[in-house]
Amino acid sequence: MPRLIGLFRQKYPQVAVQLQVHSTRRISWSVANGQINLAIIGGQVPAELKNILKVTSYAEDELVLIIPKLHPFAKLESIQKEDLYRLRFIALDRQSTIRKVIDVFKNRSSCFLLGKGSGEGTAKEGSLKIKEVTYIHCEGFSAGALKHGPFALLDKTNCTFLLIDYNDQANYQNLKSTYYELKGRNTNIIIITNSNDVIRELKLNINDYIMVYKLDFYNEIIFAIALQKLAYEISIAKNINPDKPKNLAKIVSVE
Repeated sequence: MPRLIGLFRQKYPQVAVQLQVHSTRRISWSVANGQINLAIIGGQVPAELKNILKVTSYAEDELVLIIPKLHPFAKLESIQKEDLYRLRFIALDRQSTIRKVIDVFKNRSSCFLLGKGSGEGTAKEGSLKIKEVTYIHCEGFSAGALKHGPFALLDKTNCTFLLIDYNDQANYQNLKSTYYELKGRNTNIIIITNSNDVIRELKLNINDYIMVYKLDFYNEIIFAIALQKLAYEISIAKNINPDKPKNLAKIVSVE
């Protein structure tokens, strides 16, 4: 890629070129929104964009699968792409948004998770998981309740995650107001949302949000999974075994 860009600049010096590296999904949406003119991706275009974007095959890539000798796949003469779907892969690109969030967040001493309506319960559940496996102090609140005391704790040493479900239009305007209140407190804010409309309306930078899938119903489940994944990745980044959190009691005693 650097060589191709260099050749292009030599041939067209009057054209300004800016290179961006992000996840396939983020790049695809940026092209659809007119933020990027041309993109080269190594994955599948999101299904909801296939009728919007024009995709041309550029080159084929080769992947090498390394497995132990005792792995069931080691006995097979050939492996189909569909066979890989049954395997569990855990990997994050260094340029992915959630990776950048982890790199910033893992050294914070405390954070807040905010949601409204059904999102409040999701925020509280997510805060428990973050505390449990990352050992970072985290509290879940209603997005409208943060101003009743916790506002005094907001600064650059902590981080606030705001959950915005675009399907929940009844609370959307209140969540936007909460965002602007947070923004005026000079603190670290990460938006977790399921709509590009939120990103455009709030004019978010590419490192200021995490995009999740949007369903017609039960989006709380998607947000909960995203928070659990975030907690897991942070614990791994901090060299903490998420399967064996310290001081966790699985037995409840009743006296």
